[in-house]
Amino acid sequence: MNCPHCGGVLEQNQETCSLCGTLIDSRDIYNNLVRRGTEAYEMSEFEKACTYYNKAYETGLYDAELCVRLGMVLDKKNDRRAAGMFLKALSFDFYNEHVHNLLIGFYDKYRRLSDLKTWYEKSRGSVEDAFIDKQITIINNLIKFREQAPSGPERAHSTAGETAGHFLLNSFKQYIMMNVVLGVVLLLIGIAVAIGWIFKVNVMVIVVFAVFILLAGMAFMVMARVRKMRKIKEGKRMELADIYKDFKK
Repeated sequence: MNCPHCGGVLEQNQETCSLCGTLIDSRDIYNNLVRRGTEAYEMSEFEKACTYYNKAYETGLYDAELCVRLGMVLDKKNDRRAAGMFLKALSFDFYNEHVHNLLIGFYDKYRRLSDLKTWYEKSRGSVEDAFIDKQITIINNLIKFREQAPSGPERAHSTAGETAGHFLLNSFKQYIMMNVVLGVVLLLIGIAVAIGWIFKVNVMVIVVFAVFILLAGMAFMVMARVRKMRKIKEGKRMELADIYKDFKK
């Protein structure tokens, strides 16, 4: 910690600056450092924010909120010490749902949810079992989701193969459907021409009707495709929502 007036180095809990003799208000210095850190964080200047938060932490006046802020900025920097800050925040209030969500998200990021699950299991007896069960349920859901979803190169290869396969299959189906519709239209036109030639009937009526059938068929296929894609997207959203629903309770 430094003196806000002359910049001299201060020892922890030092009340007077040994260089300029200024009376030091540690709480004001702490609040100022936290404020500057928060301003830097909101500007996405994570290195600067980390510096200010660390200086505030070194005053020894830190609370759960500062531990969370420091953990979040460390996480932004992909610094694994963020986990230690989140755990430090829980030492102030173990039942802080927000901190548990951050902790689970952090361990999920590094695919270490099994380690966190073990930590929760070891915490039984010191906290309510119902609360532990809730966090473990969230972790189990996330692990299950990760196991079901391919990852890395395997996922990219699988996704590319599936996309190409689906594209070819759908293109083939659409080709067949369009040929069927076109064949029906041509048949109707042929019948219209034959009827018009035999019975001297206006051929344009049947031709217009055939064109109407063609356009209606194309519109039906497009609408069916849109509905199918919408259902797939809604299904994916519901699946993820089910996994994370316990975070909001």
